[in-house]
Amino acid sequence: MQAAILNKDMKNLRNTDPRVVGRRILDARTAHGYSQSKLAKICGFSITALSNWENGRQRPALESAEKIIDLFDLTLDYLMLGKAETLKHSVFLHLRQMARKS
Repeated sequence: MQAAILNKDMKNLRNTDPRVVGRRILDARTAHGYSQSKLAKICGFSITALSNWENGRQRPALESAEKIIDLFDLTLDYLMLGKAETLKHSVFLHLRQMARKS
């Protein structure tokens, strides 16, 4: 049973719209006040790669996604799949971002 769930989740990861993943990365980055260059430097990937992810041209590899979720205290389920159990954290990020704008 566990293997069937894992296979389904891996298939879902491959089918995830890179634009949606990119938007989640962008939202998390801006909510924490990071520039693209700061995030890229901290996580050890190029600004070009980050830009490609945020603009939906590519999805990050799982290794890169792991660095982002660790830094911003996200889950892989939220970043790649937008699962509802992480909605509370998503709302928190949105509220934090709105507070910084005012």
